[in-house]
Amino acid sequence: MKFLIASVALIAVYVLHVGTGSDLTFNIEYFWGQRHGAVVKLNYKAKKADWPRQPAYCYGALINWMEAVVPCSCVAYTNDASMSSPWFQAAHGTKVKAISTGDIMVGLMSHEHSPKEKTEQVAVTALKLHSKCDATFQVDYALLTLERKLENSRLAWINSPDNDEFRKQTERVSVGSAIGGNCVILRWSESIPSPGAPRKWEVIESSLKFQHWDMCLPLVCPLYQKDGTTKYDPKDLKQCQSKTEGKRYCLTWVQEISLCDLVPGTPVWCDVGDIRGLMGLVNNFTSWCPYSNFFNGIMEAFGDAFEIAYDHLRVRNSQYYSRVRFN
Repeated sequence: MKFLIASVALIAVYVLHVGTGSDLTFNIEYFWGQRHGAVVKLNYKAKKADWPRQPAYCYGALINWMEAVVPCSCVAYTNDASMSSPWFQAAHGTKVKAISTGDIMVGLMSHEHSPKEKTEQVAVTALKLHSKCDATFQVDYALLTLERKLENSRLAWINSPDNDEFRKQTERVSVGSAIGGNCVILRWSESIPSPGAPRKWEVIESSLKFQHWDMCLPLVCPLYQKDGTTKYDPKDLKQCQSKTEGKRYCLTWVQEISLCDLVPGTPVWCDVGDIRGLMGLVNNFTSWCPYSNFFNGIMEAFGDAFEIAYDHLRVRNSQYYSRVRFN
């Protein structure tokens, strides 16, 4: 009986939402295809003189045909000395300003090493920062609205549109992944297929695992300052222990580079039991990323993005979803 009531309620929500004229219909085919079709690349038109830590470019995840989530640290900044760094904990009261939508273009990661890199980019019509995104970047999410749909794109699968349920699922994945290692990131790799052949770029999947936060502590609270001799004395040790506004996880892999050195906003995908899809974005703006010392990196859980992403998640209109499903 409860299942029937829940199903009727879901159908009612579906009809109501479609009736408003806002197209958020659910179709499983929207999520078909290779995962890199759901990874967007944020390109800057120019380097800003007053933003010394401006990334070269960033990645993000396409959650609807014209909406993508990216790190807030990729689209907002303030005076460099006021923003968090591995050796400085910023104040929550220090606000950041969003860059102009006219300063950026968005394309697909899969077009990065092809002529489509330029021809298939689209403009950004709106940019919304998470309400808790400040100079600490502890909640490092922003939402981009695109001018039009990206060709050959697909949507990122979000396993649950319910925030509390998604957080529980992320915890389950962190345990299951540490044992089974069923999580991956996508990255570009350059290779030579055969002797004398030209170099070839291809998108590959690299496996990674969740691990104890202590392994990532040196990334956010190093023992020494940049000079390598002066001890670092953080103001708030709780921040070092990840007692922050956002939910961060420590990841690791066995590769030739540190996870921390990946493109900011690289999506983390997992398949653990009945939980699959986008789990979060690699977050390294406030981290120290030495090349050879560590192979770890930090992911901010997608649950932190629900404030700005929820209205655009088509899975909440799926007849297969129920709030009682995982109780």
